[in-house]
Amino acid sequence: MIRNFYPSIVLAISLLSWSGADASCGTAACPLDINGLESFDDSASGPRLQFSYERIDQNQPRHGTEDVNFQQLRRPDHDEIETVNRNLSLQASYPLDEHWEMGVTLPILHRRHSHVSVADHDHDDDHGESEEVDDHSGIDHWNFTSVGDVVVRTDVRPFDRSVTDLRIGIGLRLPTGSTNVRSSEGLLAEPALQPGTGALGVVIDVGYHGRLNTAGRDLRWFV
Repeated sequence: MIRNFYPSIVLAISLLSWSGADASCGTAACPLDINGLESFDDSASGPRLQFSYERIDQNQPRHGTEDVNFQQLRRPDHDEIETVNRNLSLQASYPLDEHWEMGVTLPILHRRHSHVSVADHDHDDDHGESEEVDDHSGIDHWNFTSVGDVVVRTDVRPFDRSVTDLRIGIGLRLPTGSTNVRSSEGLLAEPALQPGTGALGVVIDVGYHGRLNTAGRDLRWFV
């Protein structure tokens, strides 16, 4: 755990992807790597357990950077109303030495989503499945909490911190999350809304950390 706390400024740069008129259900996550904060505490050693929580509400339709009205962007299957994402991440890590670290991340996802279905559209056809419910129109709801895909990863800092604090991480995403979440009416959620991907995946990221000491106060940043 982080044992020393200093006044700090943390700047996080994340890549945002804007959806056009053909956007899917609006799940979201902010890839903020709180593990990077540990690099500022040279005294940190031994196993660490970290918790992070994020809430992302999506209830304003957008096209690019512009707000648009409900149903201004039409889809052939349904029109989005809102998606609420609450993501809890549990991360356990262990430094092998000053350069290598192993870790595992368990995501717990809560998602609430609603949209208006277009008449005569069979939602399960989007997944290539046979019909399990009648074609319908109206408001569809999903509200669930589930474990997502577990990530096992290793981080390496190839250079001495006196030179530069560059971190390279690579991980294996395991298909532990469900891909069969359904609404109370039996409608299968879109793949983007599901807590799992249903397939193995590789996660690669690069981070850089820095610190400044101004007037006796530490200013810390990472990207």
